Formats: sequence, structure tokens, C-alpha cells
Amino acid sequence: MQNLSVIASVSPTQEQAQILLGRFGFSVQYFQKYVNPVKKMHSPGMVLMSFILRGNGIHYLGEEAYHESGGSIGVTHYGQEHDIITDEKGMDIMNIYLDVARHPLPELPAALREVLPELIPLHPNFSNSLNRMVRLQFDHPENAEKLVMLIHDEQMRAETGYAEAMRQLFATFLMECCRQALKSGLTPSSTRDLNAAAPLERVRLQLDKKYAETQTLDELARISGMSRSHLCRSFKQYTGKSPFDYLLDRRVQAAMLKLRSGSGKILPMSQDCGFGDVTFFNKTFKERVGETPTQYRRRWQIS
Repeated sequence: MQNLSVIASVSPTQEQAQILLGRFGFSVQYFQKYVNPVKKMHSPGMVLMSFILRGNGIHYLGEEAYHESGGSIGVTHYGQEHDIITDEKGMDIMNIYLDVARHPLPELPAALREVLPELIPLHPNFSNSLNRMVRLQFDHPENAEKLVMLIHDEQMRAETGYAEAMRQLFATFLMECCRQALKSGLTPSSTRDLNAAAPLERVRLQLDKKYAETQTLDELARISGMSRSHLCRSFKQYTGKSPFDYLLDRRVQAAMLKLRSGSGKILPMSQDCGFGDVTFFNKTFKERVGETPTQYRRRWQIS
């Protein structure tokens, strides 16, 4: 096993970060006084949480641009090209790399676990126009910064028990992120004015928050103030998916988290996620994840 114990103030190389990512499913790199005046779009090939500790800059996602400042996190979906441009003062950035397709996220309390699929995509197939990058602004970022610094320190010292310490700290960090998301919501990536898209946002939030309940097109049309046909066209333009497909994605991701952490029967679990028919659940799950719920659970329990 490669020795990763180095001076705590030094961040890991990209090679070391990849080794840690393969071992734990997450790793961190600290870029202090990072200065980048020229845009060089790149894709990390994984889920990336860019935690801006200090400084100001512009976070580019394709042709879109978002202002970032201290206490903000941008979560970039699999394969999305992005870059952060800074001023001459630079930024302190903690990059948190996640491989959630092959490693489980920490188990969180139920109310916070519900938020995870909105913050962190659980599979590359769940990409849509709004979650290519989601952003979160902490009201009080001090706790989150302390946690991520402790993760970095444990990672670099690699002393006895560091693996368990890293996992516990990471779970607490995710809880801080989910708590803030519950308080203030997440800002999705979008090429459209979110104020103009407010009716569609109401529908999207309804599907995100009440995915386990029966949702009818008539009710969604009422929430949006649009006709059914107008809603379907507009929602697909806004998210890249129909309301029904968006809802199924949300339900399957909820099922993925339950399958990773529990051993109960498939039927009641699928019903808890909003599926009334277990055959349809199995078919939908396999189409999106590439394996049946039983195969998925078995793989995660083995790993």
C-alpha cells in the first residue's frame, strides 16, 4: 500500500487523491491562494464539490457563469466541463472528489438523507439540465470549513484510525450541507431566468419533496398555473426531462439509498419510494441503474 502520510499542511498530489478516492470513495485537495486568470475548461470525470473557503471568482459551467464567494459550494455532476476564474488575490478552495457510483455515501438521519439526491447525484444516468451543477451558500460556513479541514488533516497524517475518522467527519460535513439545503434550498444550474421559471420550479420542488406521494398531471398543472400540455412542453425544455421521467428518477434515487442501507423486502421499500407496482419498479430501476434492485443491493452489501 502506498504511504500517504506526509506533512499535514501539504495537500495530496492528484495521484494520491486518486488513490484515496479509490479507497474511501472520497478525497480532498486544498488549493490555498489559488490564482487562475485564464479559463481552461476541464472535466473531473466524477462528482466534484468545490468548497470556496475565501475569495471571489466566477465558476463556469459550459457557457454559463456563476459568481462564487467564501462559504459557497458548487457540486458538479459527472463529466461536466467547468472551471473557476479568480482575481489576482486568489481563492482558498477545497476540492472534494466523490465516486458515489462505486462507494456508498455515509448513512445520514432520514430527514437529511432525503436531501442527498438533490445535492449529490447517485449515478451518471440521473443528469438533467438543472443538476449539472447545484450550488449551496452557507449562512455560517465556519463549522463546515472546520470539518473539511479536519478531513484533510486526517487524510494527510494517515495515523492509526484515520480511515474511520475521515468517514465520520465526512458524514458530519454532509449533514451540515444537507441542513443548509433544508434551510435555504439549492441553486440549480440553468440557462433560464429562475424568476421567469418560477412556475416550473414549483413543480420541480413538488416532485423533489413529495416524490413518494401520488402525483397527477392535473395537480401539477394546477400548481404551475399552466395547461397540462403547456406544462409538459415547458418542463421538458426546463429540465430536459418530462415531469413523469423526472419523478421516476427521484424515486429510483430514493430507492438506491434504501437498498444500500437496509435489508427489508423489496415490495414495501419500493412502495415507500412511490412505486405502486413492484414489476414496474424493477423494470424502471434496471433501465436507469443497469441492474435489478436485488443485484444492486447484493453488490453494495458485498462491498
